[in-house]
Amino acid sequence: MKSDTITPDNGLSLVAVHDQQIVGHVMFTRSLLDAPRRLVEVRVLAPLAVAPAHQRRGVGSALVRRGVKILAKRAVPLVFLEGDPAYYATPMRKLLLGFNSGKQPRENRLRAGWGQTRVEA
Repeated sequence: MKSDTITPDNGLSLVAVHDQQIVGHVMFTRSLLDAPRRLVEVRVLAPLAVAPAHQRRGVGSALVRRGVKILAKRAVPLVFLEGDPAYYATPMRKLLLGFNSGKQPRENRLRAGWGQTRVEA
């Protein structure tokens, strides 16, 4: 991976630290959505990882919430979650749907993309 792949302009990478050890990581990478009228810059949330000893303590949720707040300030219109819908269904859907807050004008709200596509090998 090139060192300039994730920059402040096109992505976001956050870590959670506990006792000077990294215990969690989330990354939001730049992608393009081929919308009917134009290409739209969006972000893809993947990967999200938390060390086993720190799972189920809210570390992952805190990383995602912080990332979304940062992206909302950057006027990112859409975040897609890449991962197994069955695994992320309940906790992540609640977080993603929370991105669409009423604090911004309707057209500038950060929206969460949620969908499933089956790819046959």
